[in-house]
Amino acid sequence: DISAKQKYSQIKYKTEYLKNSFGWMSYEDENGFIYLNKKNKVSSYVAKLRENKDIEFDILKYNHYSMKGNLNGKKEILRNIADKLEPKNKRKIIERFNKELESDLFTGFNNCNIRHNNLDSTYVEKYTKSFDDLSNEDKEKLYDYLYKCCLIALLSIDIENEVGKDLIKTMGKH
Repeated sequence: DISAKQKYSQIKYKTEYLKNSFGWMSYEDENGFIYLNKKNKVSSYVAKLRENKDIEFDILKYNHYSMKGNLNGKKEILRNIADKLEPKNKRKIIERFNKELESDLFTGFNNCNIRHNNLDSTYVEKYTKSFDDLSNEDKEKLYDYLYKCCLIALLSIDIENEVGKDLIKTMGKH
């Protein structure tokens, strides 16, 4: 008779084997719940950047199959990432890399029910009729687009902080 600890060890070993065989990754939330996702090299890379440790779980969770159709869940993740990108110094970095990206991101954060209640028509100052009129499917497509923009923005910030960036400026100077 094998103990519960031995069974757990066997299950964990078999899960790791299958996960690696099929190109999946796992991560554990603060409650010990383990998520399995297909590997997405970009989101995995961005999540593992030292500066993103506080939003690593959010970056990875966004692609989990349980998030499909979960507008509130996606909105919360985007809000957490928006808070990370909001400081002026980070916005300037994003704008230097791609002005349209910076504009799309912060227009989305502020007008697509992520940072403000844009669905309450009695709150005229923040109400966004064009967003309110979208189907849930189109809202999800918009959130997915903003998520991809967030990944690019976070990569832009990482590139800006690269030591190699300063070194390349010295090349070709005598």
